[in-house]
Amino acid sequence: MLNYLLIEILSERNQIEMALRFQSFHLAILVISLISLEFIWAIPGGWEPIKDPSKRQEVVDIGKFAIEEHNKKAKTELKFQDVIKGEFQVVEGFNYRLIISASSTSNLDIAHKYQAIVWVNDPLSKDRTLVSFKNLN
Repeated sequence: MLNYLLIEILSERNQIEMALRFQSFHLAILVISLISLEFIWAIPGGWEPIKDPSKRQEVVDIGKFAIEEHNKKAKTELKFQDVIKGEFQVVEGFNYRLIISASSTSNLDIAHKYQAIVWVNDPLSKDRTLVSFKNLN
């Protein structure tokens, strides 16, 4: 009888341990999932495409601004041609990442592609900052 009770107790103990392991496993999965979601939500706004950027005057103006600012800083003479592609990101203000076509004033026939990132504090004002500018060719 004592052996039978001991076997019953050990069996119940094993079942309890297995249940606890199962619950611990699911709890760990839940915690990892929540941490992952929190990480995703903590990332600032992603980049959103701008539809037909060359047809939107405010985007073209930002592209022209990027070329003008780059010309001042790098002492170059690029001539704005077009905004080929654009994306924006909502931050404290707006970031615009534009692919711009521009040519050298010494050779207007050859256009090069440039990527410019411009931060705009308020779209209604001219408060803009050229964050980066690089040649993509």
